Amino acid sequence: MVQLDGDTYMSPGSVKAARRAAGGAIAAVDAVMAGEVTNAFVATRPPGHHAERETHMGFCLFGNVSIAAKHALDFHELHRVAVVDFDVQVREDHRTTPRAPHCYCPLDNPLSMISLTRIPQI
Repeated sequence: MVQLDGDTYMSPGSVKAARRAAGGAIAAVDAVMAGEVTNAFVATRPPGHHAERETHMGFCLFGNVSIAAKHALDFHELHRVAVVDFDVQVREDHRTTPRAPHCYCPLDNPLSMISLTRIPQI
């Protein structure tokens, strides 16, 4: 077990699990775009919504939602993508400054981001 930051640890299976989580988000996009389903909700672990473009963060190795949004824009040639992310923070340092997900999207491909964070009383 290797600690990458204050929240993020890696075990021998972590990269494989993180790749599958990102692949699950891509598969959901593909299923919606192919008309196999009308909508998709991806509940994977690790969630991927805290990772930044260049680094892991907050339990997440890859930014799954960013990867899936970029896939939708590039592979399916969409002009707009909306992402709805929600999270519950219980850590002390998140009580006053909830973290919004960091999504990478080129400026020429618009991405709408809605982030809902609930911070329960401890």
